Amino acid sequence: MVARTLPTRISIAMLVAAICAQSAPGHRPGPGHGPGLGPLQSAAPRANAAPALRPGVEADWAVAGWHVAHGGFSGLRDVASARVVRTAAGGAETIEGVTWAVDPHRVGGGATAERDLTAMVRIDDGLARVTGFVDGVLLQALSIADGADEVGFAVGIDGAMARLAGERWVRITSPTEASLVAVALFSPGAGWAVGSRSTILHWDGTRWAIEDAPPGIGSAADITGVAAVSAERAWAVTFDGLILERDAAGWRLVEGAPRTPGLSSIAFQGTERGYAAGDGVLEYSGGDWRALSLPDGSYSDVVFAGAAAYVVRDGEVFRLEGTRLDVVGGEGLSTPLEERRIARLVALAPDRTDVLAVARPGVVVRISGLAAHPSWPPVTGASSLAVTSDNFGWIGGTVSTAGIVGAGNDGAWRRMDIAEPGVTITDIDAPLDGVAWAAGYIRSDVDGVATFIDKAWRWDGEGWADADPPPGVRFDGISALSRDEAFSARGNGIVRWDGAEWQALEGAAAPEGAEFGDVHMLAGGPDPEAWDGWFGGVGAVHRLRAGSWTTYPLRIEGVVTRLVMSSESEGWALAGGEVFRFDGAAWSATEPPIDSRSEVLDIDSSGANDAWLLTDFDGLLHWDGARWRRQGIGPLADQATFHRVRALRPDPDPSSPAVDIWLLGSPFTLARYRLVVPVARLMLPWVDIGRR
Repeated sequence: MVARTLPTRISIAMLVAAICAQSAPGHRPGPGHGPGLGPLQSAAPRANAAPALRPGVEADWAVAGWHVAHGGFSGLRDVASARVVRTAAGGAETIEGVTWAVDPHRVGGGATAERDLTAMVRIDDGLARVTGFVDGVLLQALSIADGADEVGFAVGIDGAMARLAGERWVRITSPTEASLVAVALFSPGAGWAVGSRSTILHWDGTRWAIEDAPPGIGSAADITGVAAVSAERAWAVTFDGLILERDAAGWRLVEGAPRTPGLSSIAFQGTERGYAAGDGVLEYSGGDWRALSLPDGSYSDVVFAGAAAYVVRDGEVFRLEGTRLDVVGGEGLSTPLEERRIARLVALAPDRTDVLAVARPGVVVRISGLAAHPSWPPVTGASSLAVTSDNFGWIGGTVSTAGIVGAGNDGAWRRMDIAEPGVTITDIDAPLDGVAWAAGYIRSDVDGVATFIDKAWRWDGEGWADADPPPGVRFDGISALSRDEAFSARGNGIVRWDGAEWQALEGAAAPEGAEFGDVHMLAGGPDPEAWDGWFGGVGAVHRLRAGSWTTYPLRIEGVVTRLVMSSESEGWALAGGEVFRFDGAAWSATEPPIDSRSEVLDIDSSGANDAWLLTDFDGLLHWDGARWRRQGIGPLADQATFHRVRALRPDPDPSSPAVDIWLLGSPFTLARYRLVVPVARLMLPWVDIGRR
């Protein structure tokens, strides 16, 4: 079935405006780490600001049931990783790494009231996904403590704070209204957070409390980075180049340390070796700080990993040894600098020998030595989606495809690239678990002239095998019945894969004037040759069955851009911006209650009396056989623009009411919603928008 593609350094005073506008990368003070958009000045109070919360009380963040399987964010501002001890039922202990990141947004505007929203991103084996939101705040830095319990905090604008509670982050009260830009935990019972107005907070395992800053920095200093090296000892830096040290007696200004403007990052390995980064790099060893002789630039992040140290200079990553900088390169950093400017580095737990780097567009890169490997780069132009179950499905785009290939039935998304450069996937069809077909093209430039070669592939259980169309045959979409049988149509021709090659479908001349586009094949029963094929055309839907054609006219002359048949007697089509439904005898236009400004983008059905319509203005609507209802998707609507919807019944029992709804959007977001009880008994956030 066709799935078509829809069409320098920031000053302190500018930082609040920068994060609100989601502006270009700048120099963001962070928690001992990198650039980003971390405002230090408090935002002006807004009429719709969230009310004060009691400790541990969380605002509702999303419609219950929606789960982000992959993506869901547009840029990562900070990342933290910690070693967590897990104890099994039998008492055996294992050590695992836990990694989180934050993505703050100010959403709304225009007809919708503005509000702050922070997406909390979990990173497992490089697969990053939003697991929840903290509403009403912009969180820009976080830290997680090593230990048996997952203790973590995130801090942000106007003193906002959130605490990790299992897989969720909940807002907690803060002792300050100053904006916090850095936090570092030494253990579950000790840590510090710093920010504007010379603010320093201390965590004692029970509560956060304000600590006195040294008088030498004044009352309006921007403290931009902090490193915790023991339960009582910590270091911090200010944006105007001062270094602060903390011991059991309190905080003091380090006299005699070289003053380096723009300090925003500080990191320590043990208690006697450290670096601070800004408009240069300072090294701490032998009890003293000294300036390193390094090339000029903005050094915005520094971290230790194993015996090595890594820094970010002007958005690029370098390994630092003495006064030598070696650039980190590789596939993971192959995109242009302006597109993947590195925001933060973290030593990746549990081993902490590798480094995880995150970039503004949401790129996640793992660094080993001087080599950078893409963990899960966003699929560029993700436009195709096919899902058959929790354990099998595919995403197609300009760069790669990715599959829930079901190894061990763990439902994990994995990269399964088609091993040819320049591939663009235009359609994917997965009719059964373990069966998938993809159509697309390869672009090449010969003597400055772009050429396009149509391609097709089928999944053989371990990889993608070529199933290319014969020379001269063009097609955008594909519809499959099995691993050995697939169909495609273009113009007035139909081709079929017979298990070995593509052959023109003989014995059934196309209707006069037919211009085929989208195609949906239904199994024809026990006779494998009894195809039931449905073909979208111009102002009509054509059906091929038992060697003969039936043409069903539509009342408009638009091209059928999406065609889905739930059975031989029910189907849905999109053409000319309208929605059509097949009742077994004819196709008729429906009138979903959508705004005149709304464009219909996609539609799918999981079976009888079930359709899911995706629009750009009115969001997602559901047809239950009698009426349309709007399905809320909560803050996901603010995070992504969705353009693909897929619906399926995960239970093989036809009487089961369970339905899975999958959405694919941009920035790269794959989300799922599962209905598990009969609709009549649902306690869901439906908005009844009338019978049509």
